[in-house]
Amino acid sequence: MKIKKVIFPYKIFPGWKLPHESDSSFLDLAELAIEQAKKYYEVVLVADKLTITYFGNNDLLDKFDKVEESIGIENYKGQSYGVPKMMAMIEQTEPYIMLDFDSILLKELPDVSDITFGFPDVDFTKESITEGMINYCFDVYYNKEEIDMIKALLPENYYLDWKKLPNSSLVMVPDPNVITDIYVQILENFESIIEIISPMLTEQFLLAQYLRLKGYPYKFLQKTYGAEDSALQTAYFLHWGKHDNDNNLLLKLLRERYMKKQVI
Repeated sequence: MKIKKVIFPYKIFPGWKLPHESDSSFLDLAELAIEQAKKYYEVVLVADKLTITYFGNNDLLDKFDKVEESIGIENYKGQSYGVPKMMAMIEQTEPYIMLDFDSILLKELPDVSDITFGFPDVDFTKESITEGMINYCFDVYYNKEEIDMIKALLPENYYLDWKKLPNSSLVMVPDPNVITDIYVQILENFESIIEIISPMLTEQFLLAQYLRLKGYPYKFLQKTYGAEDSALQTAYFLHWGKHDNDNNLLLKLLRERYMKKQVI
């Protein structure tokens, strides 16, 4: 199915540092993400009033084709940063691509008929399983106390599948009803622990589990976050992952190549 729209969900939490205060590259990276997505799709910001004002004050609001003020994001008073993304996706009624602001499209994405993630965050189907992969899974996903909380609220006899877990920095959604139904269920079923467990468990891990539970297949665009796929040549997109000096150098190169701008 041909998807024509990219959404960027975001919420600035009151009391938290502003995005550029936490990450000096945020505004440059966001601008690049928006401009690259606009080459191929209609680009929409889905956010609360505070976030919309923030982007306006930083000269980025006019770069979007459309701005949607999200009732769900506006009314969310919790502190789990994954929930606003879930709210934004629940509200969509037509096919879309969800992008984080640290995800840079390098080319138009292929047509898809199933839910498609950018790449697997954890992949234990590889021939070689490294110590680093195991450590990452334990560091990011496997907090035993949190996993036990989740298991207590899952349907009876359902087991958690750890073979291949998606990263949700890019999600292609040809049928919005699939994601809407699942995220509504997750927010309802896990309401008692949503503010306790890691946001990555709600927006990524549980999404994958519920897709499998309900029999919805899902796929991946590429094997990794981009850098290992000769990012500027073969990958569909590049996901920043972590922001450090090396990535800031890459950001400079990308902006010079695609936007003819320098990062000062």
